[in-house]
Amino acid sequence: MGSVFAHIKTGKSSLMKLFVLLASTIFFAITSLAQADQTIEEKVVVCAGCHGEDGKPKMPEVPNIWGQHSGYIYLQLKDFKAKRRASELMAPITEEMTREDMLAYAEYFSAKAWSNTGYTSDPAEAAK
Repeated sequence: MGSVFAHIKTGKSSLMKLFVLLASTIFFAITSLAQADQTIEEKVVVCAGCHGEDGKPKMPEVPNIWGQHSGYIYLQLKDFKAKRRASELMAPITEEMTREDMLAYAEYFSAKAWSNTGYTSDPAEAAK
């Protein structure tokens, strides 16, 4: 599995598309089995696949959503659903979300502590 992520990090688009397809398939399988009475904790499990179980994203291009403002998260989910924001992975995830779902996800992640991803910026770039 580590070699798959190594290829994704190097920009191999065919492997990224395969990953997106696999992740989307898994998401739809999970959601089709899901009950309407799931708790928010049960619903957000699928998010950990990319955004991390501890708030540390698994890939550098995936944003850190833990501790993010709830309004920001809600607007991003809303824009993915409305196709104002393009993402092969997020579009199918948000397709079936209701407004209430998006608000619940936003509140859940905004209540989490911002995680230290270990990222440090280049001092020369920061000075610019």
